[in-house]
Amino acid sequence: MQMKILQVNYSDIVGGAALAVNNLHNYLIKNEIDSKMLVVDKNINDKNIIGPKNKLEKFSFNFRSRLIKYLVRKIYYSPIKNSYSLNYFNTNILKQINSSSVDLVHLHWIGNEMISISQLKKINKPIIWTFWDMWPLNGAEHYSYDNRCLEGYNKNNRPQKEKGLDLNRLIWEHKLKKFNLKFNVICPSSWLYNIAKKSIIFNKSEIKYIPISVDTSYWVNQNNIESKKKLGISLDKKILLFSSTSGTNDRKGFNFLVDAINNSKIENLFLIVIGEKPKRLEELKIEFKYFGKIEDRSKQRTLYSATDLILMPSIREVFGLVSLEGASCSVPSVIFDDTGCSDLITHKFNGYIAEKKNSLEYQRGIDWCISDEKRLDKLKSNAREKAKDFDNDINFKKLINYYKSIIKNKY
Repeated sequence: MQMKILQVNYSDIVGGAALAVNNLHNYLIKNEIDSKMLVVDKNINDKNIIGPKNKLEKFSFNFRSRLIKYLVRKIYYSPIKNSYSLNYFNTNILKQINSSSVDLVHLHWIGNEMISISQLKKINKPIIWTFWDMWPLNGAEHYSYDNRCLEGYNKNNRPQKEKGLDLNRLIWEHKLKKFNLKFNVICPSSWLYNIAKKSIIFNKSEIKYIPISVDTSYWVNQNNIESKKKLGISLDKKILLFSSTSGTNDRKGFNFLVDAINNSKIENLFLIVIGEKPKRLEELKIEFKYFGKIEDRSKQRTLYSATDLILMPSIREVFGLVSLEGASCSVPSVIFDDTGCSDLITHKFNGYIAEKKNSLEYQRGIDWCISDEKRLDKLKSNAREKAKDFDNDINFKKLINYYKSIIKNKY
């Protein structure tokens, strides 16, 4: 009997989580598993992706999301740029889930008011929940930079620079009350897995580490020189790439990148920037080109192929899809330690791991990778080999077996 799986994610292709879920969804279909995606933000014309039924329903979700963001700005302040989801008010997503004839519901990134916290325990199907950021463990914030999610949110450990209502404490306490059941949780990195295992909210849950996956048959280098020509980039430059869809200067560490590049001893550097435009971009002392948001996978692959080194100086990163896709295209990365990217990079084998928040050490990492041509070629070759450890066929087969075990235990 064919398994029927419902993937629940806010978007079908926008954002790293959406791309990872879409990759899983397509893999399941190719392997004759009935997979559907239930989303709020639908961009692909695909019968297997279920979006809002009409314009009114789409408007309702957008209005709710914008209203909550407005309210958060009015009642709460933090100097750290972050994304917040309350997920306090009920939506019709629960009805859609419960009326579906599926064997298992796989929850993914459900922030932005997609479904309420209290509705999750009312889902009448077996559930797996993959954490694509820290929101399930936190309060309202999608990423935390302290230990409140492990210690418990209280008055004594609230950051001093926060003002207004302690919104994160209220939502965390709401989760603690409503999530009082066993979830089947998947973490896509060992870094997040180690945090989730200590969570008070999920102390009854089964938590597994199944790494993020990549389609190594698609993400293949198309020739570095030809790709540079196609993009109109000088052939005598060493190309660096930085990509971010949100939190560019704070969470994604662009501030550290600027300081590192400006202190680099390498002269022929060129930076490609994708996604959200960084605030300090104009401060760079090297040539750069801003490409904006790229949703065309073919163009993304060409950009990777033109790149010599990916820069991912994130201080909080759950899985690092850009680094993994780039590695599959034979591009090494420079990262900070103690993030989800640490699973993807072996120091001085397929990239460089610098001490977190240390711009000088990050600059040394860039220079070490780029300064020696033979070394760089070896790093590129190793990057591709390391990426094969995260191939779809390896990790998705683990997930499919997990699906089967949960469905079997239901009956």
